[in-house]
Amino acid sequence: MKTLQELLLEAQSLLQEKEKLISTQALLIAEKEAQISTLLEQLKLARHQRFASSSEKQSAQQGELFDEAEKIIAEEPIEDDGLIEDESETETETKKPTKKKKRGRAPLPAHLPRVEIVYDLAESDKVCPHDVQPLHLIGEDVSEQLEIIPAKVRVIRHIRFKYNCRCCEQGIHQAEMPK
Repeated sequence: MKTLQELLLEAQSLLQEKEKLISTQALLIAEKEAQISTLLEQLKLARHQRFASSSEKQSAQQGELFDEAEKIIAEEPIEDDGLIEDESETETETKKPTKKKKRGRAPLPAHLPRVEIVYDLAESDKVCPHDVQPLHLIGEDVSEQLEIIPAKVRVIRHIRFKYNCRCCEQGIHQAEMPK
């Protein structure tokens, strides 16, 4: 009889040890699952930060809102003056002197309507302050500015006449341009 009781006690102790092992393994599994879920969340966040669209970027429809000037310039025929050569041609051929590109902004298309605003000196300022001789027109400065009004594009030409005295040639007088 003792053997049966000893076997029963031994079986109960083994069962308790097994339950302890199972509970510790369940805790370890729960910890590992929590760690895996946090790592997956971090991975998802990192992917979103790297590959998702950012708030600084424009939507595809916004790019088409203010592109009237680009459309007009794209419609203009491109004049080829031989300024740009293919790199493969320049490497295979002997070096030829090429024309330098013009600096500054390209002129605005000639077909656009223009509004001219003329800035001229007052009649009292068209007299030389040194010898009281009338000043003569010697030229003009023209600057163009592209004005885009939705569904309407035009060029505003600012013309400022330049005056000089033929007798004393003491300088050039020109009307001020508004700010």
